[in-house]
Amino acid sequence: MGNIEPRYATARDREQAKALADLAADFPGWDVHEVFGGWEAVPEGTPVVRSSTIGGLAEKLAEQAG
Repeated sequence: MGNIEPRYATARDREQAKALADLAADFPGWDVHEVFGGWEAVPEGTPVVRSSTIGGLAEKLAEQAG
């Protein structure tokens, strides 16, 4: 893919930040996360646990359980 010119990355970052701010204003009460392949929205404060392996997920869930 190569490097992205800084001026393009900056413009894209600004556009994305504006889109996220607009989304937050239009849909309050949601946490928005960038994930591999796109975006997800979950109700505000909802814990989201991810791992690239099942074992890793089990460890993280065990930590959440206390």
